[in-house]
Amino acid sequence: MSILNVKGLSEHFLKLEIYKKILIVITVIISVPFGIFALLYGQIFISGISFFINAHYTGKFIKYNAFEQLKDFLPIVILAVFASAIMYILDSFGLNHLPDIFRILIGIFAGLIVYLGLAFLFKMDSLTDLRNLIFKK
Repeated sequence: MSILNVKGLSEHFLKLEIYKKILIVITVIISVPFGIFALLYGQIFISGISFFINAHYTGKFIKYNAFEQLKDFLPIVILAVFASAIMYILDSFGLNHLPDIFRILIGIFAGLIVYLGLAFLFKMDSLTDLRNLIFKK
């Protein structure tokens, strides 16, 4: 969305933000009677819709459509989902007897190991970018 501001199209930015806020309000109004999980699912729904709205309009100006963007970040999402699944399984079946702080710390460490290990194994560009950010190369 910053691209719209950079290109001097702040009026488009404002319109898109207003549309998205209206969608959020409608989703909250609809989902509140159904409880917290409905609100969470509504938030996931709004995030997906917001991505496509943002990607559609910004894609017009930089020639980088929503599906190209999805293709670029889908491997990162897949790794994150896999690492999250490992953390969930580990927590549900191996750590549920430990105090919460240890469960959190072990889960974070296990998730990092799985995510970074798979990123290294598949030679993902995002790992190289992270390494360059950390070591300022």
